[in-house]
Amino acid sequence: DILKSTVHPKWIKNLYRKIAMVTHPDRQDKSTDKSIIEKRIQDYQDAKKSLDKNDYVEVMIIAENNSIDISEIDNIDMSFFDKKTAQLSSSIDKLKATIFWKWAHSTDAEKEKIMI
Repeated sequence: DILKSTVHPKWIKNLYRKIAMVTHPDRQDKSTDKSIIEKRIQDYQDAKKSLDKNDYVEVMIIAENNSIDISEIDNIDMSFFDKKTAQLSSSIDKLKATIFWKWAHSTDAEKEKIMI
């Protein structure tokens, strides 16, 4: 069991269990539209991979996409979100420093200066 083999905060374990209740392949009603079942199973697999990578933000997004109420989850450690926010900000800053970004967001006159 993924939740027993790795140390995860209690709140994410509870959220993952809620996701599994909705998305696990064994929980799918055969009368449900096949495309919906396939999407749920993909969400289950994605949640499992995200949990393996300790990507708790992605797990929360998957929960939200499956209409799972996260407001009932107790003791959410916000440091995970602060870390993810810092990572995304860093990635955005690196992108903005590239010549491609500067070119795409330059005026014609600025593009002329870049070319010289």
